[in-house]
Amino acid sequence: MTSSRQALPRLGRAVAVAVAAEAALVHLGRTYGSTREERSRRLPGDEVVADPVVQTDHAITIDAPPSAVWPWLVQMGWGRGGWYTARWVDRVLFPANGPSADRVVPELQEIAVGTFIPDGPPGSGCGLHVVHLEPERALVLRSTSHLPPSWRDRATLDWTWAFTLAPLDGGRRTRLHLRSRWVTQPWWLTLGGWLVVVPADLVMGRDMLHGVRRRVERHGPSDDDPVDVDVLVETTIRCRPEVVAAFAGDPTNAPRWYANITSVQWRTPPPVGTGSRVDFEARFLGRRLAYTYEVVELSERRLVMRTADGPFPMETTYAWEPIGEESTRMTLRNRGTPSGFTGLAAPVLERAMRRATTKDLARLTGLLEADVSSS
Repeated sequence: MTSSRQALPRLGRAVAVAVAAEAALVHLGRTYGSTREERSRRLPGDEVVADPVVQTDHAITIDAPPSAVWPWLVQMGWGRGGWYTARWVDRVLFPANGPSADRVVPELQEIAVGTFIPDGPPGSGCGLHVVHLEPERALVLRSTSHLPPSWRDRATLDWTWAFTLAPLDGGRRTRLHLRSRWVTQPWWLTLGGWLVVVPADLVMGRDMLHGVRRRVERHGPSDDDPVDVDVLVETTIRCRPEVVAAFAGDPTNAPRWYANITSVQWRTPPPVGTGSRVDFEARFLGRRLAYTYEVVELSERRLVMRTADGPFPMETTYAWEPIGEESTRMTLRNRGTPSGFTGLAAPVLERAMRRATTKDLARLTGLLEADVSSS
């Protein structure tokens, strides 16, 4: 009897943890990468499934214009360009499909409203139709066939996928927004959608957007030189863009929010401007690094610095995009070509840089939001 009483609290805690984990996965499956404003925005295709039981929104910023992103979207599909998910995902979930394309395929660029985009082997009837098409702006796909054939006489699914492209920084970058909306019947299919499909959308949606970005930026006009390390991290800061840019764009402040930077020395007189040169010292992966950055581009919304002297070529880009009236989406991108032993360890270096950059942006966010709260 005593052991039964002891087991009940443990069971209750386990259930509570499982419920909290599922709730977190559902939330991320519906919102990963998108802002509240993006989730509330009306998009092309919303009228097709006007009253959805589920809506998911995912978004990512791509360092290329919409014209460079669009060809990769047009060629998607089973037996076409694929869906740009990781190969292990394809092998586990879609073993009969080949790997996603790593190049723009000219013969797959012609689609129109009504075009059928397959999402299953020939003869399965599974796929989506193009229901809305605005070149370099919006592509909306719709499916009523994504159910096993044996279910189709007792269940229904009406589903749309909307891909929208919004130019940023005068058209130099793109905000890619992926929205899915669906309505299902009966109740057990709707419940399964919430508990299984929505959390899975965290993996599939995130993987697809990152797959698109990797391909676009790898083949983009700014990628003429080989790049072994390419890390882009975003954060949202509850401060106006000019406040974030003034603080983050001043190299003197770098040791306050970069954990690895230990000192900064100006080679040219401040303030920062195009042509400015600054010496940095840092510790990273147990090594002391000394390098000189030169500012090659500066505007209200963007700062680009490149190594003029250092262990290997590196380019760092800050971008600040307004969200509403009082917030900023900041992206920090580091890309370069390590040499020697460091070049051999580029995958490890990239993962370490991503972790460090994520922590640095979190520290920057805390500093700036604390200043706003205290003022």
